[in-house]
Amino acid sequence: RMVEDISLWLAEAKNFVMNEDFAVTGIHPARKIVLGDLMKIMKDQSDGKRTIQAVGDKIVLAHIMDSLDLPQMPTLLKAADPVEKEDVDAFVKQITSSEDDEAFEFVVKPTHLSNGSGALFFSKEKWIEKEYDNQKLYDHMAKFLAERADPTESA
Repeated sequence: RMVEDISLWLAEAKNFVMNEDFAVTGIHPARKIVLGDLMKIMKDQSDGKRTIQAVGDKIVLAHIMDSLDLPQMPTLLKAADPVEKEDVDAFVKQITSSEDDEAFEFVVKPTHLSNGSGALFFSKEKWIEKEYDNQKLYDHMAKFLAERADPTESA
């Protein structure tokens, strides 16, 4: 739905001050730059800036959003390296014992990799077709949590 009176939004936008942590310097707007170079510059300039690091870490960001009581997609399972097999087993038991097919609609995403590597999008059909079970999901999670982010990634 489009808001007809945007004057309140415009007033707020005029007073908006961007957090200094998100400022990127040294790039001329007319200069063409390839994505890899831009990512390196942004990564170098974000070093030690806690705001960017918090936003980059999806688990930390989820805790911040929770503490501010801001809505977000639920995190059904949080895992770190090493992955706890018991946690994966409990999660799989929860979804497979549900009578609701939507219980299988979830995403597995390594939080430390921003290139999409290791991301899985599930449905009940895909779970069955790809013959997933607790062990296969655990192996997948362990494999990608053990990977290190490429230096060009923002993680």
